[in-house]
Amino acid sequence: MDVALVAVVAPNIENHSIAALRGALDDAGLSSCVIPFEGFGGIDAMIAAVMRTRPRVCGVSLQTTESMLAALAFTRVLRERGYEGTIAVGGHVATLAADEILAANACVDVVVELAGEDALVGLARGRDPLTLPGTRTRDGRGLAAIPVAPRAIRRERLGDHLGFGAADLVMSRGCAASCGYCCVAAVSAATEAAGGKRHVRSDVAWIADEIAELARRGARAFHFMDDNLLPLAPADAVAWLVQLRSALQQRRVPRIAFSLQLRADVVTAALADALAELGLARAYIGIDGYTQGQLRAIGRNAPAPAGNMAVELLTARGVLCIANALIVGPTIRYETIVAEIEGLAAVQLAPVHLLPIEARPGTVYHRRAAARGLIEGGPLWPVYRFEDERAFLISHVLTSLPTRLAERSVPIALYDLAWALGVANRLAPTADTTRAAETYAAVTAAWNADQLRVLRAAVAAAARGREAIDELILSEQGFVRAHDDALLRRCDEALVEIERAMSAIQRRDVKAHARGRILGGLAFTMSLAAACSPGRKATIDAPMMVPDAAIDAPLPACADPARMSQSIPYQQEQQTCACGDVNVTATIDANGVITALTGDQGAALPPDIERCLLDLFAGYCYPTLAGMTYAFPTCHVWIA
Repeated sequence: MDVALVAVVAPNIENHSIAALRGALDDAGLSSCVIPFEGFGGIDAMIAAVMRTRPRVCGVSLQTTESMLAALAFTRVLRERGYEGTIAVGGHVATLAADEILAANACVDVVVELAGEDALVGLARGRDPLTLPGTRTRDGRGLAAIPVAPRAIRRERLGDHLGFGAADLVMSRGCAASCGYCCVAAVSAATEAAGGKRHVRSDVAWIADEIAELARRGARAFHFMDDNLLPLAPADAVAWLVQLRSALQQRRVPRIAFSLQLRADVVTAALADALAELGLARAYIGIDGYTQGQLRAIGRNAPAPAGNMAVELLTARGVLCIANALIVGPTIRYETIVAEIEGLAAVQLAPVHLLPIEARPGTVYHRRAAARGLIEGGPLWPVYRFEDERAFLISHVLTSLPTRLAERSVPIALYDLAWALGVANRLAPTADTTRAAETYAAVTAAWNADQLRVLRAAVAAAARGREAIDELILSEQGFVRAHDDALLRRCDEALVEIERAMSAIQRRDVKAHARGRILGGLAFTMSLAAACSPGRKATIDAPMMVPDAAIDAPLPACADPARMSQSIPYQQEQQTCACGDVNVTATIDANGVITALTGDQGAALPPDIERCLLDLFAGYCYPTLAGMTYAFPTCHVWIA
């Protein structure tokens, strides 16, 4: 075997990056296989699969910061167990964190930045990495990186959703915007540095040809996985959609339904009309901030009223919406959060998916937080300090309620329900989905109302201090768990109702594709908790890793300055980690260095995993946690 690619794979979810790499290898006459990346819990199985195939190159796809620790633990243990080939890591996280990956004691030979097809083919042919595009080694850089371009992939079969053929599409790369917290914006900046454009979208004719060919094979439900497919200017976006609709009509593409994530500030009445006419069934709306203060704090250039307006315009045209909100983060002030909560109160028609603000390597927000001394450790396991203790206390409430930020949350269940309901409404209008639609509306209202109640209670308690916060958490944990579990059951029952209604229409048993549930389950495998809880089942959704103390002046510091967290510039340019109630506990010495790791309730980690992790963390320091034992969150997932 020439190349084994270790990557996330899941039923009915297409990994376009891996498909592109395998296509390039196949065109070059090289053999390849895919080994499912199963995180900590699957390290033994993954290593066994690599050792069986004995590839000349083992390539690891690193697409999320949440999988970074498990991926580098895998590469380290793989080498220790006797693999002698080249270990290469690629993906957009690798592009942004190449220095950190090479500095870690993880046995990675080559990091490939941006497009990896040419580099991977060259490595498989035994060429010197420094003669290949986009490569980084401990000996230096190779040739200039090649910007990633969207391309068609080869599909042996279609996915299925409610009896309709389904396909995932990627028709663009990057983003023209420059939001400070966004890793996509950081990769887009890296692409510019490599001589490419921040955002590249395929030609309308090419997109129409691809959809037409898939429709000919039976596809009717399409999930656009693009980070930002539409042009940023509303008029340009409308014109583009009109062109695409005309091109599909010329190719006689039948009625389709699709899902899309989009920025709120691009949505106008004309754009909402164009999207609905084309077949938009579900929209994940990137709102992020509902007040101008919050948008400024996170580095997003958008008008505050855009979020609620987008939800209202799309909902009025029958599109089921999920809205996100970035509410807490290390630089966010208490007063900003208070105003943001009242902004959230205006959202009535879509569930609000609450997310923490992560300082992701390579982003402007990461550089800003690191410059202020708010990040301890490093990308493999960051801990955030908060500039405002009251903001920290609010975040402490949210992270103490697993069903709100940690496990499979209600908005993720509604995300899946919306895809089933939207496709049924669009493609099978005679199906009886009335009760499911009523459930979607009722659960949305109940979730938003209780989320606001808890947030307001947290704000009030944070103003009184730690004791009030502890009392609030103790009083809320049981009620919130029961409340959210009941809403989840209602969503799951509504999904089954739609499956029954569609089975009657299709005259055979059909199932809905629950992408959120699947990705949540995969996220647990990325967690260190999975290494010590092999039988545990959990679904995860989004974390915030915070020390049990807010920052004060002066800030604690590492005895060794080299251990302090650094921003990772590129050419100077979301599950809780708790995984339900499973944590990994670190023992931290007086110098802020991790000296021991144990699993849930003191369970031992596999010896080689613990030794590997201690080596990976050897360069990190956590001065705020010095002398403590601390239960760290260990995994996340982002759904869109």
